[in-house]
Parts: sequence; C-alpha cells; structure tokens
Amino acid sequence: MLRIELHPSARGPGYGDIKIKGWSQGEDDLELSIQRNQDERYLAVSGDWTTSQEWHSIAGLSFTDELLQGTVGPWLIDPLVKNSQSQFRLELKCGSHVDVGGVLIRGNILSSEAARSTVPPEPAPPVPPPVSVPEPEPEPPAPEPIPEPEPPAPEPEEEKEAQEAEPPTPVPPPVVEPPAAEPTQKKSKLPWVLGVLLLLAILAGLAWFFLLKDKSTLSGDNGANPSVVGECSVESLNDLDDLLFVQGCLRSAPDPDAVFAVIDMAKQAERCGVVQRIYAFKAQGGDADVALAYGKEYDPEFHQEGGCIDKPDGETAIYWYEMVLERDAENAFAKERIQALRP
Repeated sequence: MLRIELHPSARGPGYGDIKIKGWSQGEDDLELSIQRNQDERYLAVSGDWTTSQEWHSIAGLSFTDELLQGTVGPWLIDPLVKNSQSQFRLELKCGSHVDVGGVLIRGNILSSEAARSTVPPEPAPPVPPPVSVPEPEPEPPAPEPIPEPEPPAPEPEEEKEAQEAEPPTPVPPPVVEPPAAEPTQKKSKLPWVLGVLLLLAILAGLAWFFLLKDKSTLSGDNGANPSVVGECSVESLNDLDDLLFVQGCLRSAPDPDAVFAVIDMAKQAERCGVVQRIYAFKAQGGDADVALAYGKEYDPEFHQEGGCIDKPDGETAIYWYEMVLERDAENAFAKERIQALRP
C-alpha cells in the first residue's frame, strides 16, 4: 500500500510536487492510473474521465529519503483540482509490479487556469456620458364631469300592503303510518359456515408453514449473510475478476454491514485484491468506519498473520487513522493509536 501526497509546487498554478512512500521498485518506466470514487471512472489521456482504465507514462521521479518524488504538470493537476470534492485512488506500475494508494492533496494547489486568470484585461475605451434632452411638460388632463346621483326608486305601496294582508298557508300535519309487523325469521346458519371456513383457513396456514419450513431445510441454507446479494454475492465473486466484481458491488451502494460482510467473504475466498480495493475505495470515499478497520489491518497491535496484509506497517496504519480524523475529528481511538505509533 502506497502513501501518496500532492503538495503545491514552486512552479506555480498547474503544477504539484508528488511524494510517494512505500514504492519498492525502480524509478524508470513508470506508469500510473487514477480513479475517482464518485463514479469509479478513470482519468483518460485526453483529460476526460472514462469507464475503462488507462495508463499514463510518468517520468522525472527519483528517490529522496526513501520517498519517490518529483513534479507533475497540468495533465494530472487540472483534473484533480477540478474534481476537488472527489477522492482519488492511484495505481503505480513498473513492468508487472503494481501497487496502489489513496491520494492526499495538501495545501492550496491551483489549476493552470488560475495562472491565465491573473492576467489583467485591457481597459475598455471610455464611454461618453449621455446627452440629456429635456422632455416637454405634459398638458394637464381635462376634468371629468361629476355624475349626478339618481334618486332611489320608491317602494310600491300596494304590493307591500297585499303581502301584509295575505295570511300564511296552513301546513297539514304529517300522517304517521303504523309499523308493519316483522315476519318471523328462521334461525341463520351463517355463524356455523363462518366457523367452518375459519377452521379450514387455520389448517391451511399450518400446512403451508410446515411445507415452507421443510422446503427451506431441503434447499441447504448455508447461513450466508442475507445482505450480501446481487452484485455483491458469492456467485458474482466466483464469476468475475477483482476489478469487475468491486465495480459492480460498489455500484449497487451496499450498506455498511454489507461492506464488511463482503470483505469477510473475500478473505475466506482468499481474494485479497478484492479486500484491499474495497477497503481503499470506501475509506477514501469518506467512510470513517472502513478507514478505521483498514488501519487496524496494518496496525502492529491488531495485525493478524495469514490474512491479506503480509506484515504490519505502522506508517500505513497512521495514514488510515489520519483519514478517520478527517471525517471524525473527535475519534478517540484513532488519536490514541496515532500517538502510540508515532516515534
């Protein structure tokens, strides 16, 4: 596992100093590949992001104090700075040897566009002030005539007297008919029918339950984690290579429990490439729990022999613990382990 950092370069915007710790191969014939976490796309030679992995030749790196370091230009800096909200995973290759690590951007690195934006624009020619032309004064509007109010219509006296003299029409009282005598009903058999149907439904439910239980027993349930399904299932792990399985599984957005279940499943299948890719991708994507677990894999205090991590590495453990603190600044366990591992 590599520890990769990018720092501002003295050459200015569009450039950065890259420092790689943990590289055990040479300085020549190096190639790198960059993948971002938000959509798992790779940086293409054209500068765009594509679904297929592409390799970029990189020269000018040399070892200084066990660090492989050098300066990289806009071809790498600009795409990373434009996607500053993403996390990046870098693979470094020399011949058949490949190693991987997350990229930490330190300080304020600017893209090459910042250098072009600092050139002041040419001053525009002065615009002459507009000449004000006095507008003619509008003529006052003619006064509108005031309408005279109409007198109210007199209420007809004859019609009013006729309404007062006319007596109200009497309403006849309602006729109440005596209730008809209810015919004698025979005793209903409906309760008996409902009782028989309810008994049959209970018996059918019991029969279905025992048949389903026997079926699940015969199907050979092996106790697999129910959250590991679909593109994260053991069938997909057996059918696909490491990269295709990890891409498909993470694309399905598994919950935290499913992520750790997939890691355990890959460990049991001795697919260490899957284990490290999922650890690195989720940790660099901001999952503090996964970063903490990955740090413990390298921590000499918690390292387990025979696993996917060959030997403990305190510096790599510190790297992942620091990533935990970037997401959870008050994580007491990560702080304690960093203090214990630093000389």
